[in-house]
Formats: sequence, C-alpha cells, structure tokens
Amino acid sequence: MIWDAVQTVLSLLAPLALVMAYFQLRARPPPGPVHMPKLTLPFIGSTLALWWNMDRVLPFCLDETRQALKKSGGKVSTFAMSVMGVPACGFVITDPKCVEYVLKTNFNNFIKGPQFYMRLQSLLGRGIFNADGPPWRTQRKTASHMFKLKELRGHMTSVFQKHGRIMCSILARKANKRMEYFDLQDLFFKYTMDSICEIAFGLELHLLECTDPNDRHVRFAAAFDRLQWAAEKRFYSATWWVPRALGLPSHRRFQRDVDYINEYAYNTIRERRAMEAGELNRRGDLLSLFLATKDENGQPFSDEYLRDVLMNFVLAGRDTTAQSLSWTHYKLATDARVERKMHQEVLDVLPTDVREPPTYEHTKYLVYTHAVISEALRLYPSVPKDMKFAVRDDVLPDGTRIPAGGPVTYFPWVTARLESVWGADAADFKPERWLLDDEDDQDEAGERSARRQRPDRLQRSSESRLWSDNENDDALDDGKQQQQQQQQQQHQQHQQQQQPQQMQRTCRSAVRTVSPFKYSVFQAGPRMCLGKHVALLEAKLLTSMLNRQFRFELKPGHVVEPKNSLTLPMKHGLLVSVQEQPMKRSTSD
Repeated sequence: MIWDAVQTVLSLLAPLALVMAYFQLRARPPPGPVHMPKLTLPFIGSTLALWWNMDRVLPFCLDETRQALKKSGGKVSTFAMSVMGVPACGFVITDPKCVEYVLKTNFNNFIKGPQFYMRLQSLLGRGIFNADGPPWRTQRKTASHMFKLKELRGHMTSVFQKHGRIMCSILARKANKRMEYFDLQDLFFKYTMDSICEIAFGLELHLLECTDPNDRHVRFAAAFDRLQWAAEKRFYSATWWVPRALGLPSHRRFQRDVDYINEYAYNTIRERRAMEAGELNRRGDLLSLFLATKDENGQPFSDEYLRDVLMNFVLAGRDTTAQSLSWTHYKLATDARVERKMHQEVLDVLPTDVREPPTYEHTKYLVYTHAVISEALRLYPSVPKDMKFAVRDDVLPDGTRIPAGGPVTYFPWVTARLESVWGADAADFKPERWLLDDEDDQDEAGERSARRQRPDRLQRSSESRLWSDNENDDALDDGKQQQQQQQQQQHQQHQQQQQPQQMQRTCRSAVRTVSPFKYSVFQAGPRMCLGKHVALLEAKLLTSMLNRQFRFELKPGHVVEPKNSLTLPMKHGLLVSVQEQPMKRSTSD
C-alpha cells in the first residue's frame, strides 16, 4: 500500500523533474566571463539569492552590478541570474550603451514576450505596457492624440489645477499642527487617481475628499494595488501558476480583486457606450476617444480591449506620478537648502494669491523646480526596472552573449547610483546637476545664443529636449507643422504680454540635456513613454502649488524605503506634518 503510494508520487514528480532539469540546462549562462551572484547553486541557480533578497531587490542588484564592475576592471557591469524552472538565463544591464542597444538599436529583437504577458495578463491584459507588435502600435497611435500640446494647455491643465486646489484645502486644514502626522503619499495617490480617472474615464471620483473605505472607487484603488504586488512576485517564481491551477486561497483572493476591477471598468464602458456619438466626440477623455475610433478592420474596439487600455493608463497616470511626487517631497522635506531655493523660485514665478493656481505658461519658468523633480526621478524612478526578452541570440555592446529567449532587465534605479555613469556624487541628491548656466558652459549655451533674449523659448526648448526622444515621439511628430504654427502664434501672443521681472530672473539657467539611455526613467527609443510631458506638467503644477503655500517635516524616526513592486511606492508611506510657508519674495537680482 505504502509502496504503491510512493510509486504514484514518483510517477507524478518524475516528468516535472525532467522538465525542470531541461529548463535549468537551458538557463546556464553562456560561455564567457559573466558575473553571477555568490549564492548561485547547481540546478536551482540564483533562486535562493533572489528569494533571500525579495524585499531588497534593487540594492541587491546594485551590489551585484558593482561586483561585476570590480571583477572586470570597470569594463562590464552586466551580470547574469538563473531561476529554477525559468527556461533561459536572465541578464541585468545598467550600461547606457547596452540600454540603448536593447531599447533602440536592436529594438525588434527585444520584446515583452509571452512570459511577461502571462504574468501580467490578469492585471494589464493586452494593454500598451504588456503588448508587442501591431496591438502596441495601434494603442500608441490612438492614445498619442491625448498628449498633444492643445490637450496639455487646456483640458489636462484644468484637471490638475482643480484637484490641486482640493489638495491645498485639505493641507490647509492640517497646517501648523506639528504633532499631527499623516501619510502624504496616500494623498498623492488619491490626487493622481482623481486626475487620471477624469482624464482616462471621464469620471469624477472625489477620492481626496472621501473617508469611506467601502466606497467603490476606494475599493477599486485598493484592489489595483494588491494586484500589482501579486503580479510582481510572479517574476521571481517559475511555479507562479500552481496556485491558479490548484485553486488555492491565495489565487482566489487574487481573482476576487481581478473580478472587482473588471466589473468597475466594464460598467464604466457600458455607460459610455450608451451615449450618442455627438456627445462622445465632445468629451475629452481617453475612453471616449477610443470609443469614437475604429480598429484596423473598421470595427469598434471590444469591451475587453478597452478594459485593457484603461488599466494600463491608470497604472501609468496614477501610480508613477504619485510616486514621483512622493519621492520629490521626501527629498524636499530632508534637504532644507533645496527646499528654500525652490520656494524662492516658486514665489518669483507664481501669483502671490494662493487661490490662483499656476498655469501651463508658469511651468515653463520653473527651471529649478524642473531640476528638483528630474533629480528625484533619477534617484527614485517610478519604474525602477523593466524586462525584455530576446527573440534571437544576440551580443550586447559590452560583449555579453544573450541567448534566444533570455530575459534582459535594465535598472534605472541602479544606473542612477553608479559612479561610472553619473560621477563621484551619483548617490547624492543634487538638482544643480540638471542646470546649464549660460555663463559657465559656453559650449552648450552657444547653441542657444540666438535665443538668450527670449528666455521663455529657451526654457521651452530645453524642457522638450529633456523629456522627449524626438526621433520617436509620436505625440509631437503627428501633425508637426500645424502644431509648430500654433506654437508660434501662441508665442507671439505671449510675448505681447508684459512678463514680471521675477519670472525673467529665474530663466538665467536652462535644463541640461541628458541621454535618455543614461536617464531612462521614461524608457527610450520607440517605446518612449507617451505621457512624459503630462507627468512633468502634473508634477510641476502640483509641486509648485504646494511649495508656494506649505513646507513639510518628516516624522522623526519614520523609515522611508521603496517597496518591491512593478513601480516604486514607499513601503511605509510618507509620514509628515505640514506648516504654512512665508510668502515673501526675494528682492535681490
């Protein structure tokens, strides 16, 4: 009886063991001096090392990158890892030349791939972050119409202003109560959720003002967060599908969250489909744009397709910007010098009446604020890592051989901390690294000498160069001539208005141009993030509104560290108190 049971178990395990052994043989690193983590063992590879460092994947990869550089005499930063059951060895890249090769030079050979898709299918479906080829191109082309200059100046700016006013009113009620600490990250998540759902869904959620945990919008946001964390863990296990196959409690909880966000999305889509075509065309939200558009066969997009589009844009517009705002304000709360310098610029540029929000035009003059946000994003990129899969065997510029099917992950978080890339002060928070002073850097300033008397154009040009890869920028290339004419007309109207002296004083410096492969916080190449201009606009508008009126103090002893997720939230939130700012402008030139 016992022997029969043992035979049955062995008969079930034997095929699984053979499959795992086959995968592990394929997951061996290719020949050559490729660094692997110290805790790499036969058969299981780097599985233990990854699981041991599950809560500190980013510092772990930074340590291994430095070890790779040390072993190669500073020549190669790439290292390899293999996970039990994953059918190919994986590689971590941080060298900007390798990042450029994967994201642009040999773009068609590095795709999201089926392994990436399967792990994120429940959350993102076939949305833009989880798609390759024609489905990705279709979504990108359609969505690009949302991110044109007209939309940035108009609808999107008004949405950010509206919710920014609500945010300020909430903070005003909390101000000057030094022992009252609250989670600022939570407020940023509510702010960006309110904003992106109005832009994407056309819905007003009022999460900033909501205190009911059972509110359906609050439950949607909570379910979305749980799904992200669960999806992230799937990348560190070859057996992630087992709970689903066996119907284990962990999968049932996961599926309940999936069902809830699906119901939320499908109800919104059905309500919008019931509208007449004329009303759809008058609306400015992303869902209405897709409903008014046909697919390549001239047919309406399906509800499932629209659900996937919306989930992807919620991830992009809510989580990434909320985290960027959180890390920016964490650095401002812990660096008084930077905070004071930015506050003075804000007072010089923005209206003194706190009831009057900044406009799109004001953001062009917030040069130092731009540098602060850029530096916070450098050290704390909202997407700290991203994975591609090689279609065919390949060789990276540093000589590393990549087998077909091999995952290649680039880490902006790690690259930002490498002295070999960013210099000896790579780990320091230094907004000044982004500023180009016309008097100090004649080479770069010389390119703009013709525009020195037009500081607003100088700043706009610098801003566009920092946040876009014009070679692949669908949102700006589409209808480029017409858009340039509109910009010239708007600029002429703007020049006719007298600009305050304080505004012009802030434009003595411009923002330094940096390679998007060195600074890949918005990806680079053909998949450069469509919403990068929106993200910068939203961050500058809200950050300047808050800094004009408030100053934040971190709770003593509160630990701020990243949580391992698809994006980069703070593990324990951002506990702060808030005080009102002095509203005195500088009188010096």
